[in-house]
Amino acid sequence: MEYIKRYVDDELKNILECMGAVLIIGPKWCGKTTTATQFAKTIIELQHPTLGKSYIELADVDSLVLLEGENHY
Repeated sequence: MEYIKRYVDDELKNILECMGAVLIIGPKWCGKTTTATQFAKTIIELQHPTLGKSYIELADVDSLVLLEGENHY
């Protein structure tokens, strides 16, 4: 499925260039995750059926490990 550009894409890109992270809030099924994945180099899904529990346990032990890696911008 092809991504449909959203109004917030340019604003999100500008914020990420300055801040490095954002919190996207909205109702279910409005495209928050789909939009976020367009800008992310790494995606950690805490609700992943097989890896989610490991991510949560790792966050409890050393949350900075989850944030390691290359920045997108």
